[in-house]
Amino acid sequence: MTVDVRLNAIVDPERANGRSLADLTRMVVAGGATLIQLRDKHGDTRQMIETARAILAVLAGTGVPLVVNDRVDVALVAAADGVHVGQGDMPFAVLLEIALQPWTVSIFTISRAPAVK
Repeated sequence: MTVDVRLNAIVDPERANGRSLADLTRMVVAGGATLIQLRDKHGDTRQMIETARAILAVLAGTGVPLVVNDRVDVALVAAADGVHVGQGDMPFAVLLEIALQPWTVSIFTISRAPAVK
């Protein structure tokens, strides 16, 4: 899958002002988002999986992929299109070992060296 990263929309319950993340996803896709990133630094696993699945239902047929921030377990169980990790998170090689399907993996890094590792 080729991922269009021109407009990466981050949906986060801490920034949603009480709106559902599925509704926000619908709005940002209508506004041109080409990639959705689910970010929830404090959510419990079950709720995150439910939220990811709701977002995926909104994205069905749009061609816009969903990546889950930091939570490889949630991304796998929800059948997201990928995962976003930071340079201090799970190593890329390990992500490739546990991926059950072709996955989009985005890595945040301050310099190129950690991403190449």
